[in-house]
Formats: sequence, C-alpha cells, structure tokens
Amino acid sequence: MTDSFYGAYDPNAPPHMADATGVQIREVDDPDRWDPGQRAFADWVRGVWVSGLVPPSAPIEALGHYVGSVHKLAIVDGGADFVYRIYGERIKHAANLDLQSKSVGGLIEPARSAFLAHYRDLMERPRLFVGSVRYGGLIRSNPYWLRAAAPLGGAAHDGFVVLTYPVTPSETED
Repeated sequence: MTDSFYGAYDPNAPPHMADATGVQIREVDDPDRWDPGQRAFADWVRGVWVSGLVPPSAPIEALGHYVGSVHKLAIVDGGADFVYRIYGERIKHAANLDLQSKSVGGLIEPARSAFLAHYRDLMERPRLFVGSVRYGGLIRSNPYWLRAAAPLGGAAHDGFVVLTYPVTPSETED
C-alpha cells in the first residue's frame, strides 16, 4: 500500500468510480494470496472477536498504518441499507468520496448494487471476508482495491468493520 494513491480530496470533482460500467467483488479464500494488509486485518480480527463478532470497542489503532483505510458500517432497516459510521481518511482521499454518515444505498450505480449485495451476503453469512474490488469502465483513479471485512457487534451482529485500499494491477494476482 503506497501513499501515492492518497491525493487531495476534492468535493467538487466526481468520485473515482463515477464512470464505472461494472463492479466485481471477489472473495479470495487462499491466505497465501492475501496482501500484508489483509493478513494484518485477519490477524487483528481473530485476536479480538468474540463469538464470531468484532466488538465495537475493539481498538482499530492496533491496525497501525492501515487505520485510515478502515470503515465501520451499521446495518439499518433490517439489512435494506448500511450506513458508514466511520469512513477512513485514506479511503476518502483515494476514492475522492466522503461517505461519513452516508448510506451505501446513496452510492451511484453500479457501485450501489454491488456493495448492497456484498454487505447483504456478509449479513446473511457472517464471516471474515478477504478479497478484491475491480471497477470496469473509464475509472478516474484506482480501479483495483483490496478489502477485508468482518462482522461487527456486541450481543448481536449489527454491522461490519472493513479494511479497503487501492493497489496497482501489478500488485494483484487474481
């Protein structure tokens, strides 16, 4: 993960995926194919989770360099939508998109449908997810992202904690 991806945020410019024609979210089950950030996230999750959930109070600062690439989402309306409770500064800059306190349902297509389906799948089958996101079409910047997600909650699953960051095509293997 290099800082060259994290330029200035410009609220007057479109987000990186404004002209996307497709979004593919793929799971990578083989830990040997995970990026160091994904491994660090998986290790952190396994070290803090209780009964298959990451407690909301689990300190994300333990992720060190990756903290700015973390967001937390809450499940709303029984899974009809998801709201970003925390949206990492590095994600904001790399995506040129500030989703703090906004909903996944407010994203533009095709990202809206892809991410709603992704989070609904994770809600129905809570697990540690490690994979990638690829945007198709004329993407302004950062068409390839790595991500890892885990269920978040106390007594019940009520959201997700997600690590996501862009990589260059040469850094991806899938």
